[in-house]
Amino acid sequence: MFNPYLMTLLRENRVVFQAYNIMNGALQRKSVAPRAFSLLTKVANNLSAGIEDGDGNEKHQMAITESMVLISWLVQDGIAVIPRASSSEHQLENSPLSIGSVPQLSGHDREDIKSALSALMRGEDLNVAKQVEATFHNVLSSGPILIHWSDSTTGAEIPVTDEIHPGNSHTIYTHPGHTFVVYDQRQLRREFVVTASYGEIEHFSVDEL
Repeated sequence: MFNPYLMTLLRENRVVFQAYNIMNGALQRKSVAPRAFSLLTKVANNLSAGIEDGDGNEKHQMAITESMVLISWLVQDGIAVIPRASSSEHQLENSPLSIGSVPQLSGHDREDIKSALSALMRGEDLNVAKQVEATFHNVLSSGPILIHWSDSTTGAEIPVTDEIHPGNSHTIYTHPGHTFVVYDQRQLRREFVVTASYGEIEHFSVDEL
């Protein structure tokens, strides 16, 4: 999939490339490439944040998983997929109905997925020199927090983590200048701006909102 000459040759001759067992080749390597997997999670959360209903009016929350993101990336690029399923939950995720519900991927999403998948399949994590490692520490005693990425273009606030409970931390790989918004259970809000440069580490202590 990552050989542009091969893929061009196949398309020119109308030969369908078929991927098999892609989940074992990628997602099971989460432990050896955590930053790459985190990038997939970020794309999944962004896509889940708001999807129009059938009439194109309201928006509702929809859970899109990392596996759905990978299969959608392949299908939207014209690659046939035969996924395996070890449970009924996986069968639902891999179904045509679920994959068809994933929005059209943007160019930025596609590049992120390609980088993440390449790293996962190699078993080598992403190069931190091209990112900022931002770690959020929840030192509140009042309860868990939730982190959102603030999209400066649209103003949308997109969840990028599950709940982070008191005493726990979460690391996000991001870019200089990005803004993150933290909410607690009372919906109190606080913004954090990444000031570190590429290849650096920045720590944010959430001690009050």
